Amino acid sequence: MACEQVLFLPHATETGDVRCVRMSAKGVIYILAGIVLAVLVVANWSLLSGPVELNLLVARFQAPLALLLLLFAGIVLLGSLSVQALKEYAWRRERRTLASQLEAARLIAEKEEASRTGALKATLQNELAAIRAQLDRVLARQGSSFERANDTLPSEALEPQLVPPRESNGRGSY
Repeated sequence: MACEQVLFLPHATETGDVRCVRMSAKGVIYILAGIVLAVLVVANWSLLSGPVELNLLVARFQAPLALLLLLFAGIVLLGSLSVQALKEYAWRRERRTLASQLEAARLIAEKEEASRTGALKATLQNELAAIRAQLDRVLARQGSSFERANDTLPSEALEPQLVPPRESNGRGSY
């Protein structure tokens, strides 16, 4: 997998997948500054290895210039790393806070959804009970109407005659 942009570097994950990881501008600047510094150190090694007198207002001492430059670079690097560590700590703390707030909001939403679902279920059961009661009343009214109509009409009038009637002269046609 090739990364298209300059600031992206390939990075292998634990599973072996290669993904592109975006490199920050600060990282690019640190790498470039390190390369420039290394080139300057190699080009001026004879000057850097010679002793230089340093005045600290309270004391004077002599040390190689390379040692002083390394000390200065170490102090700058230590300051940068401590600022980065503090920022990451603040980010992680905020992330934990936001995660707990998100979990609390999710629990509240689930409770509200459960209450709405329960209310909807109760409303639906009440409506279905009313519909059943109304249907029972209609069926009872239809049943009583049908029984009254059945009592007043002869049963032959309600049943269709599919078989022709028998002759009443006594002879059997069968």
